[in-house]
Amino acid sequence: MVGADTKWPEVKEMGSSMSAATVIKNFREALATHGIPNIIVFDNGTGFVAIEVKEYLQRHGVKFVQLAPLHPASNGLAERMVQTLKH
Repeated sequence: MVGADTKWPEVKEMGSSMSAATVIKNFREALATHGIPNIIVFDNGTGFVAIEVKEYLQRHGVKFVQLAPLHPASNGLAERMVQTLKH
């Protein structure tokens, strides 16, 4: 995750599981640390598009936007942060 305003990266170990439960656990930790955002933008990864994740975000009043599939340029901030952290 990366904050759009602050450009602060939040890196969580996902392991081999991108299940809804894992995504929610990591969202819960990040939201407890940084507060609840107005909006979250994510790609169409299996863990992010799960109905449980959408319901969790809705319960917390977070709007969510899914990016166009197979179009990583639309999530340029996150893609650039991944490159930065890898280097």
